[in-house]
Amino acid sequence: MPEWDELMRSKFFITDLGVEKSALIGGVQMTVGRYAVWSPTKDGCRHVIVEVGSDLNALKKKYAVSEERICRMPHAEKEVV
Repeated sequence: MPEWDELMRSKFFITDLGVEKSALIGGVQMTVGRYAVWSPTKDGCRHVIVEVGSDLNALKKKYAVSEERICRMPHAEKEVV
């Protein structure tokens, strides 16, 4: 298995929480997207979230993220009913 630095350092990646969550934000109940896109900082040593959304294919295309750079929570591959 590739090391973290080899796979992610200075590259965009996406985290998959497995389900969409809702949160109370400024007194309004809002849906928080399932996927977060992480962008490398200028020094390439850290990452920051630049976008959160629900459409994985659109995010993968927009940020040129390959399937191997999607980090899934252990339960994310199971459908939650």
